[in-house]
Amino acid sequence: MTSADFEYLLNLIGPSISKQETHLRKSIPARERLAVTLRFLASGDGYQSLSYLFKMSPQVILLIIIEVCETLKTKLSDQVKLLNGACGGDTCDERLGVEELDGDGCDTPRTSGEWQKIADVYEKKWNFPNCIGALNRKHVVILSPINSGGTFSIVLMVLCDADYNITYANIGSQGRISDGGVFRNCTLSKKLKNGTLNLPIPKCLPQKLKPIPYVIVADNAFPLQENLLSRARRTVENVFGIMSAVFRILRKPILLNPNKTRLVTECCVLLHNFLRRSKESKNMYTPPGTFDMEQNGQIFNGSWRNECEKQTSLLSMEKRGIKTSITAKDIGQEFAEYFIMTTGKLEWQDNYQF
Repeated sequence: MTSADFEYLLNLIGPSISKQETHLRKSIPARERLAVTLRFLASGDGYQSLSYLFKMSPQVILLIIIEVCETLKTKLSDQVKLLNGACGGDTCDERLGVEELDGDGCDTPRTSGEWQKIADVYEKKWNFPNCIGALNRKHVVILSPINSGGTFSIVLMVLCDADYNITYANIGSQGRISDGGVFRNCTLSKKLKNGTLNLPIPKCLPQKLKPIPYVIVADNAFPLQENLLSRARRTVENVFGIMSAVFRILRKPILLNPNKTRLVTECCVLLHNFLRRSKESKNMYTPPGTFDMEQNGQIFNGSWRNECEKQTSLLSMEKRGIKTSITAKDIGQEFAEYFIMTTGKLEWQDNYQF
C-alpha cells in the first residue's frame, strides 16, 4: 500500500477511531491505530510481538484491531456491498453468523448490463463466453471454540471477475458444512434459482444455435447446475493466493473467536478490492509476475505460489461426489462442443490433449 492510500484510509476512518484526550493521559493516535491493524493483517504477528513494536499492551492491541476492522468494514462497504447476515438450513448456528458481501469494486453488478461487462472481459481475456465469474471456497482455520473439540474453521467463498476483483463473498459458514450446503443456502444461489440476479438473457455461443444461460465456473466440488459449471478457474485461485500472500493473517490458524475471525476475513476481502482498484497501490499489491500466466498453452506460476507453500490456513475443502442436473449436463455439452470448434478452439490446445 502506498503512503497516499494509507493517508486516504486514515482520513476515511480517522474521525471514527480517534479518542478524546484527557489531562490524565494522551490517547493513542488514529494513525497508530490504523498502522497496528494493517500490520496485524499483513504479517499475522501475535499480539505480544506487536506490543513490542508499537509499545502497547496486547490487550489494547486486540481492542484496537477489532474496532478498526469494524470501521474499515463500514467505510469500505462500497468495495463489496453488504447484503445481509442471514443464513439458512444447517449452514450456521447461534454461535456463528454469516456475512454475505456482493460488489465488483466501483460498480456493484445489479443490472444485466453490468453483468454483461464482466462477461465481455471474461471472453476477451479467457476465451470463455457467457461467463460472469469464477467461484471457489477455502477453510479459514481458527482457534477451536470452547468445547468444540478438534480443528475448527469457517468457510470463505468468493466469486471473482476476470480482473481478480471479488464480486461476491460468503463468510462464516462452519467448515464441517459441505460445499453444496454452503452454496445452497447463500443468497447468490437463491437468486440464481429464482432468477432475481438480473443476468443477461441467454444467448447462443458463437456459431451455435442453442441459447445458453450465463454461467459461473467452479471446480467439481460444487453441484453442477444450470448456471454453475464445474471447471476450475485460475482467476479465483489467484485471488485466494494473493490474499494469503499479502494478508498473512490468513496463512495460519487465527487466535480469535469465530465472529471476530469473520470480521478480520471480511476486512481482508474489502482491502483486496480497495487495493486492486487503486491506481496508486495496484502495482504494489499485485506487481507484474504476481498472477499465473499462460503463453501458448504453457502455464507459468505466479510469484504468490512461492509464498503459500507451507500455509496451515485458507485450505482447500474436501471434494465430494455431487449429483448433476440434466439441464446442467446439456449446457456443459454445448460448451464442450464450442471449445473444440474452430471459433472456440485455441490454436495450441491440441498440444495438450491427453
